[in-house]
Amino acid sequence: MIKETIIPNSGALLVKDGEESILVISDLHFEDNEYVYTIIEMVKRLVKKYTPTSVIVLGDVFNLGQGGVSVEAFDREISKIIPLSITAGNHDFEIFPQMILSDNYAFMHGDTDHCENERTNIVLGHTHPYLKGKRVFLKGVLTDGRNFIILPVFNDKVGGPDIIAEKDMLLGFVFQNDLIKTCDVYDLEGKKIGKYK
Repeated sequence: MIKETIIPNSGALLVKDGEESILVISDLHFEDNEYVYTIIEMVKRLVKKYTPTSVIVLGDVFNLGQGGVSVEAFDREISKIIPLSITAGNHDFEIFPQMILSDNYAFMHGDTDHCENERTNIVLGHTHPYLKGKRVFLKGVLTDGRNFIILPVFNDKVGGPDIIAEKDMLLGFVFQNDLIKTCDVYDLEGKKIGKYK
């Protein structure tokens, strides 16, 4: 069985793929400050409540190459309680893989398409989608038939473009190559609030 569930009021996604239950978050953009401990506690609470088998971060754990101390603290603290994987983002050093695969999903940052034929379900970050000042999820189908989900930034201190008012600023291969066939917009509660395009 495969299933995606937006975890209410968190910016996180729970992906069930066979025996795996994966907590997915994106775009932490750590700097070397105390806010990392707030993020660590948020992730620990989600792990305790939803009992995933692993956590995947969809890149951009660093912020313009900064935040090494925070990234180390996050990795150390989360890895103590659950297996943690991180994909490479455009702000990260080349120490992470470009993509992580489960049975039916490909997880990647989203600045570049690393899995054109690997899986029919892709989970992405990078775009930082907002609508009217609030973080949103985007979920739909690409022109090549793949299903996609784009997560908002997990670090709520980081902004992003409005998906309607600032369409020309939307980042990622999905937007840069005009690959969206259909796309629904979901708020942080997981409620469908409209369509994109």
